[in-house]
Amino acid sequence: MACHSYWHRRVSELTPSEFREDIHRNKVVLEDISGKAVTAFRAPTYSIVKSSEWAWDILIEEGFKVDSSVFPIHHKRYGNPNSERFPHEIQRETGTLIVFPLSTVRIAGNNIPIVAGGYLRFFPYSFTKFGINKINQAEKQPAVIAFHPWELDPFHPMPKVSALKRFRHKVNIEKTEQKLRQLLNDFKFDSMQGVLNQYFTRLEGVKESEFAHDFALSRQS
Repeated sequence: MACHSYWHRRVSELTPSEFREDIHRNKVVLEDISGKAVTAFRAPTYSIVKSSEWAWDILIEEGFKVDSSVFPIHHKRYGNPNSERFPHEIQRETGTLIVFPLSTVRIAGNNIPIVAGGYLRFFPYSFTKFGINKINQAEKQPAVIAFHPWELDPFHPMPKVSALKRFRHKVNIEKTEQKLRQLLNDFKFDSMQGVLNQYFTRLEGVKESEFAHDFALSRQS
């Protein structure tokens, strides 16, 4: 189980105390409804950036084990192009966290986003497939796919926004479902927990890293 915040506000616009209140409230609500531990987080608008990495300490203190908020790209509102592109453990004073960045494909020295939200809708499927194949086969790494439920509904109501925002919101939305069906047909998927357990086991050889082992136990409990 993972959460995406309660207020859906960018982490970079919150104070640490506001962020703690936001994720704690969201975590409690989801755990009460599901009866399962919430151990992963993705920030609205991928907003754990260089200036808001303090959020990782709060996530650890609140019982989170995985964060998937980092987008290693150049963008005026989010992104950290210098971040590692693939899953990795970070050590903080408060403990350890696995960071699973949004997927990018490396072309001509630049990180190109391929399979998250508007990028999944905007690029042709052939490019998306090329990018995932490059990540999986050439770089021997997992890719992470992200989309919103509303992106499966071409007829969902739209608030009054600028023409540019309306374009970004609606571009190729009628193709999302078919692209997802193609992805499911062309690639093998697992939960993020399953992928990370296999990933860190492979990095450590036959023995899992200590943290990955704890993560596996939390999945089973």
